[in-house]
Amino acid sequence: MRRTLRPLDDHRHRAALAHPPEALKALLEPLVIAPRRARLRAVAAMRVSRVVAVLDQLKDVHNISAILRSCDALGVDEVHIIQRFDEPPVFSVKVAKGCDRWLDVYLHPDASTCLDALKTRGVRLFCADSRATTPVAALGHAEGTLGIVFGNEHEGVSAVVRRACEGRFAVPMRGMSESFNVSVAAALTLQSVVGPRDGDLDPEAVEALYARYLIEAVRASELVVGRYLGDAQTP
Repeated sequence: MRRTLRPLDDHRHRAALAHPPEALKALLEPLVIAPRRARLRAVAAMRVSRVVAVLDQLKDVHNISAILRSCDALGVDEVHIIQRFDEPPVFSVKVAKGCDRWLDVYLHPDASTCLDALKTRGVRLFCADSRATTPVAALGHAEGTLGIVFGNEHEGVSAVVRRACEGRFAVPMRGMSESFNVSVAAALTLQSVVGPRDGDLDPEAVEALYARYLIEAVRASELVVGRYLGDAQTP
């Protein structure tokens, strides 16, 4: 089964998210069992904002899905996808295992739009390149917010994105294969880069993210929030 990826600014719970986190927590926490609440809060506290994944025109649905799953598992909360086609990218529900619910996904119609958004925030871009001499481990302690770019399965990182990157890195290989599958390379890379980093969200951001997770965890949460909290002004 495939499903269309929806960007963060078209979030399915946009109306509920317009309410203050404290109000959402007060309403929804009693509807979630204690172990589940603890899990949601722990995941929010371990999210890493200083590492951002950028997917440059990937084509294969399963690769996109696997990378999203790796991002969630490793604490990378933010994913930017440069679309290859006019239609929004789709992903495999079976492969993704619902991880899209817990990520901030941004869709960009072209490379320039994505690059402008990241550069405005001072994100330092690095791209995967099997011919690079810098090992991925060197990025583990790099300062600032890092945008880790993964290119199309056949063409690699596009020229416009490559020119915008501060550097290139390679994932070490010991066999005869010339390269890893992009989803495998992404998992290995993000594990290496995120490894030494703990969750870095400030307490307010953690609470806001936890409130969002509660919305995801409660069935028909939009109806519950609408009934007891009413309408709120969406940002």
